[in-house]
Amino acid sequence: MIHTIGERVLVKRLDDEEKVGGIVIPDASRTKSHRAVVISAPDGQQDISKGDRLIISQYGGAPVKIDGEDLLILDIDSILAVESDD
Repeated sequence: MIHTIGERVLVKRLDDEEKVGGIVIPDASRTKSHRAVVISAPDGQQDISKGDRLIISQYGGAPVKIDGEDLLILDIDSILAVESDD
């Protein structure tokens, strides 16, 4: 398990499948998703916790590969919003 330090969170970008007229646009042709899910958040962080869905800055963070999975270590400042079910 990875634990982030300071004001950083570990997130996984969510895939935004994009279709135009029934044709799926390949990954290489589209921009990075602005949506992510929290994998790990620092202890004591009250606003963000594991499993939260986020809207994040498109180009922020440091990409890492952990157990073959593409993840992102992101500063709290790069989080634009937390999605809610309301």
